[in-house]
Amino acid sequence: FLHVVLGELVPKSLALQDPEGVALGVGRPMRLVVQLFRPFIWMLNGVGVLVLKAFGFSEPPAHHAVHSVEELDILVRQSHQAGVIDDFEQQIMHRAFQFSELTAYEVMIHRSQTKALDLSKDIETVLEEAVSSPYTRLPVYEENIDNIIGVLHQRELLKRIYAGEEISPEKLRNLLHPPLFVPESTHLDDLLEAMREHHTQLAIVIDEHGGTSGIVTLEDIIEEIVGEFQDEYEVAQPPIKEFGENQFLIRGEVRLDELKDRFGWEFGEEEEDVGTIAGYVMNRLDRTARVGDEVEAPFGKIRVENMARLRITLVSVTLHESPVPSEHTDEPTEPTENSRNVESA
Repeated sequence: FLHVVLGELVPKSLALQDPEGVALGVGRPMRLVVQLFRPFIWMLNGVGVLVLKAFGFSEPPAHHAVHSVEELDILVRQSHQAGVIDDFEQQIMHRAFQFSELTAYEVMIHRSQTKALDLSKDIETVLEEAVSSPYTRLPVYEENIDNIIGVLHQRELLKRIYAGEEISPEKLRNLLHPPLFVPESTHLDDLLEAMREHHTQLAIVIDEHGGTSGIVTLEDIIEEIVGEFQDEYEVAQPPIKEFGENQFLIRGEVRLDELKDRFGWEFGEEEEDVGTIAGYVMNRLDRTARVGDEVEAPFGKIRVENMARLRITLVSVTLHESPVPSEHTDEPTEPTENSRNVESA
């Protein structure tokens, strides 16, 4: 009992209350103790290893204090609950732990939403589309998007237009950079390394048949860690917007505790497992979400309205109508004595 209380609970409680002070106070004594007992510890460890080998067991790893990614994620979550790190720091760390598990397919911009130039069109149309595009890098293809032949940098094109050069199809073709092709199954850490090696910020994602599945930019990869951010050309949308009676539009990154504090909404047991309303919907669906998916919450219905690749960016919430008090009730009542007589008759 004394060993558990005085040797475990009390020291840990004191250390949690003042970790820096306790560490500074016990640092030198602990260092002295380690130096004094180092020979005995080395001898006991050696005997233990010999005994293990005698029974056919391997030597235990030297780095026994190393934590797995799952354990680190749990520590970060506990630190967030204790107030040691804020919401943004917790989100970045959690996304960083999951980063290597994501693939190019999960974060890519689908081919149907990809802005690309068709070099088989007349040159005036191609140049007009290129100059009017808000993107700095554009895939270029011939005939169909499955035949991407290069990537055009707008800066290089505008530099020549500003210099008064006449841009012919041949000159435009000479401005193209070789595209980086990656399969859908490429993990993001490998994709990031490939972008660094090829000095590019855009990759073409291809499917199992060699066709174009979509594109991934460096911005898409960064947003998987720091979250969505808007540039000067994107119009900022309010995180929460009421658009009708008991109806709201909510961005996916809005946290559940913010909605709980503002509206008093309860999310049940899932509130402890996820932090945002997008995560709540994904957790309830237990699969990749699609636009139009709906889930029931204790306070109303949540519908997926918009997605960026495989992430939920916007949901709508329709609250349950409050029950209207009524003088009549549909609840069954106990039969009276007169009713029993009528039924028996």
